[in-house]
Amino acid sequence: MSFLSSLQAPFSKICSPPRPPGTAPITDRHTLVKLLDRLQNSSQHEDRRSSLLGIKGMARDWKSEVGQVALPAILDLLAEPGLVDDLDMAKAVLETLNILCAIEETEPGRPSKTDCGVTHVDTFLMLLGTLLTTPPPRPLTLQAHFLTAPGGLGTILSILDETREILRNEVLLILLNITEKNADIQKIIAFEGGFDRLFHIIDVEGGIGAGGIVVQDCLLCVGQLLRYNVSNQNYFRETSCIPHLAPMLLFPPAQDPHPVALDSFATQPWSEQKLNNALLVLALARTMVSGAGAGKIANQRAILVGGLTRCLAEMGLASAAPPVLKAEALHILAHVIRGSEINQEFISKLVLNPLAASSPPPGQDPSYSDREKPEFYRLPPQSAILALFSLALEGLPGAQNPSSAEDELHTLSVRAAALSVIDSFLDGNLDAQLGIVATMNTPIPQLPEQSSGPSHSPGSLLFEALQSLPPTDAGGMAAYTSFFASLIFAHLLRGFEPAKKLAREIRIGSDPADSHGPTNDEDDQPV
Repeated sequence: MSFLSSLQAPFSKICSPPRPPGTAPITDRHTLVKLLDRLQNSSQHEDRRSSLLGIKGMARDWKSEVGQVALPAILDLLAEPGLVDDLDMAKAVLETLNILCAIEETEPGRPSKTDCGVTHVDTFLMLLGTLLTTPPPRPLTLQAHFLTAPGGLGTILSILDETREILRNEVLLILLNITEKNADIQKIIAFEGGFDRLFHIIDVEGGIGAGGIVVQDCLLCVGQLLRYNVSNQNYFRETSCIPHLAPMLLFPPAQDPHPVALDSFATQPWSEQKLNNALLVLALARTMVSGAGAGKIANQRAILVGGLTRCLAEMGLASAAPPVLKAEALHILAHVIRGSEINQEFISKLVLNPLAASSPPPGQDPSYSDREKPEFYRLPPQSAILALFSLALEGLPGAQNPSSAEDELHTLSVRAAALSVIDSFLDGNLDAQLGIVATMNTPIPQLPEQSSGPSHSPGSLLFEALQSLPPTDAGGMAAYTSFFASLIFAHLLRGFEPAKKLAREIRIGSDPADSHGPTNDEDDQPV
């Protein structure tokens, strides 16, 4: 007995349910046994196929008896390697299994629990579980078949438009498997409308928040179509798919978003599934700017025009998003602006209101605060560059700062991501390097009417951090201020002699008006 046949043995002992009234018993069991023998032992392909068709015909009237006698042999056929190339035989096998596994309804909408199809389904599912776990997968064979079969990929894609969710969702899983590491299949699916169909499913499911695991599968599939495939990335940009990304993250689409819309975006709730989906959307943006050459430059421009650059800045610097999402948004923002003059200029001019947490916010009655859920409030308007320096040097504003070792790790990841954005902003941006070094002095005291605004420039904030050593009794996080300040200062001076010369003129501990001036130190040498 074969292995697959042995799976049927426990079920063959189960008593069959009573035969429905009016149904005659098999008058010639010898016919079924003879057909089964020809199916298993005949060397002629046509003989085996005709035997299977005969068994299929008998199964319509005597499902229980045919299942007990012939089901193991039919399952053996399903596992034969040659079945993939024999479409007629494969069709007959699947149709016979469908008949044997069909469950009759005792009442409309209520399947019978005693129908023999239940037993056959259990056996079939056990076989599928074995096939999926025991033999090694053969993705290359499957992918090659889809490429050569007439209408193979087109048929699969057409099912994405299916209104029956069970079929559509199964096709999503198939696409995830056949598109992996196969550029030819990726191109065919993309150029036959794969992106539009997948984005349509995301919209129908309710976006990243309400869509759940189906949206996750769609985003994973889009990611596989783009990864390491420059042709698909160009097509993704040229068909205006990049502007879909910011609205997917629920960022307001207007060029100058209304403050109410920005507040709604900044304080939106984050479930675990929504967070996973948002990270996958960000992964699409990372893929588009991870390459090099003219394609990357065009993608960086499209991301700016599509509003995603501002979306990333607002999410990383002015939202209540989880730290892991903030860090990822800032890392991608660093890729977007590196070497891109138009994005660097946009960030240099961007003014935003960072979000801080407080329990309660300043000026509110503490008796109404919920310390388990700190309330968020906006800080005064400041430049995005100042917000980046503040985040890297001081950490998350307000009560968002860490209270546990895990929180410390997340906060450090956000601060490191802010440092990455600063490095990208300074990359090839000589004017910005000189401008920040030139403002490295003690901040000038504000006038009373200016008390609501920031008291620092990026340079003065860095200057203060470089002078201040962490107290000996401070926690471990305090030491990172000097660490990040030193890294930023190194980025400012790297490979740019005018900035080094200006930095050598900085005086520490002198009057603010004299913090920049000539020095007569004999050991003052270029860095």
